[in-house]
Amino acid sequence: MKKFLFVLFALATACYLTSCAMAGTPRDRTLHLSGDTVSEAEYGGVVRWLAVDKYKSLGNGDGGVRFQVGYFIDNEVGFVLYEGGTSGQVARFYRQGLNLRWDWNNGTYAIVMKPDRTCLYYDFSYASETKASGVYECSKF
Repeated sequence: MKKFLFVLFALATACYLTSCAMAGTPRDRTLHLSGDTVSEAEYGGVVRWLAVDKYKSLGNGDGGVRFQVGYFIDNEVGFVLYEGGTSGQVARFYRQGLNLRWDWNNGTYAIVMKPDRTCLYYDFSYASETKASGVYECSKF
């Protein structure tokens, strides 16, 4: 009986690990940023987050991935990717107090991530706009 349980446990663990590895996000994707193509591993890998609607329970969205943000480890150049894809923009990445921040298109757009993983999206193309135009929840992946 013990041997049977051990074999069953071993098979379940192997299946779990295999399915997790297959379901996981690749660690070396090819990104298309501002017209250039770059590998995530090219600059020592990346740190990245997925953003979904913070208030999806209020009917503000379908809960799908709205964008991804991240940075290359070796040079801390940031990026913003559209939806769950691999295309987006190169962004200036920096820490501002305890917040992480990505600015792109000459400061026209910004994403600010707070320590509680709340992401605020800003569109400064309107001179009078100073409030966040989107609120998202980010998860590191």
